[in-house]
Amino acid sequence: MPILKMKPHILEVLILTEEYEDENGDFHKGQEEWVELCRCDAVPAGEAREITLPDGVTVAYSYTIYLPKKTREIVTGEKVRVSFFGDGTLQEKKEFSVKGFHRYQHQCKMWV
Repeated sequence: MPILKMKPHILEVLILTEEYEDENGDFHKGQEEWVELCRCDAVPAGEAREITLPDGVTVAYSYTIYLPKKTREIVTGEKVRVSFFGDGTLQEKKEFSVKGFHRYQHQCKMWV
């Protein structure tokens, strides 16, 4: 009997380190690194869906992503990547910009 995974996909966030100049005057370029954050469930928006941001701007989103309730706060505009599950393995990775994030009592919801 197969077991249903409630959160079959993997969410990663892009961590950026800023460029800086050390005490010797040497320049160090910033780095980018994808870090696995948590498992998630991603539901396609289907037809074009829109969300209104806190500043009143309305933007279209592609997926609603459901996250565990203890997920760290994810800010609007942050870059995330979802590794989608399919056919028993992780199939593809897609990058998104976060359109919105909201914490509920038993889960968090993010729109990308």
